[in-house]
Amino acid sequence: MSNVKIPMSNRAMPLTERQLQLFNRLVRAYTDAGDPVGSESLAAEFDLSSATVRNELVALEAAGLITSPHTSSGRIPTEKGYRFFIQNMATAPDRPRVSMKSLRTPRLAPEEAVKILARTLAEETDDAVVVGFGPHDVYYTGLSRLFAQREFEELAQVIMFTELIDRMDQVMTKVFPRVSDEVQIWIGRENPFGASCSAIVVGFHLRDQHGVLGLLGPVRMDYERGVSLMAYAQEVLSKF
Repeated sequence: MSNVKIPMSNRAMPLTERQLQLFNRLVRAYTDAGDPVGSESLAAEFDLSSATVRNELVALEAAGLITSPHTSSGRIPTEKGYRFFIQNMATAPDRPRVSMKSLRTPRLAPEEAVKILARTLAEETDDAVVVGFGPHDVYYTGLSRLFAQREFEELAQVIMFTELIDRMDQVMTKVFPRVSDEVQIWIGRENPFGASCSAIVVGFHLRDQHGVLGLLGPVRMDYERGVSLMAYAQEVLSKF
């Protein structure tokens, strides 16, 4: 995955091919549904015995890639697991087909075009999109889609995120120095937007101004599609 800066983890982690396949499937299944993934569903999909899958999951848990939340019998990826998953995405998925016709209006101001791009990205994901035209000039959209995700069924999570929005100017002063022209991924505790969420961000240039565009969502975000969308957005931004 060229031109994508990803969080570091242990690239030399010794997983067997079967463990890697089970792990990748577990990450995608959890991303899609948001429910801990049990050994039975993986066993059926891979035509393996439940005992065999349970043993492999124990090994993945020992490696710190997955964990059992609360008393659930299923597993979910850890932050370390997500980093490992991202680092081992061999190639970015096919670029999504996103309509950008609304950006082709000749008299459209560049700032408004970026906002339209942000709203388009929000419509294509379940994440919020934030644009920083400067540390103290911030635009965001897609909050209703973000709050519809199951992570925000608890009021405490909604309050935590709205508090982040309230101090977005302060957060952006920390974000801007870390952003480059590469697509970057920040997960959980390494994320300046907050430890309970993840972000996929990229810098852009508008006239003589440096800006930031980012997808902001729960740690259980679709990183594969998010990276693909942001790489596409980067291409669009380069034409403004």
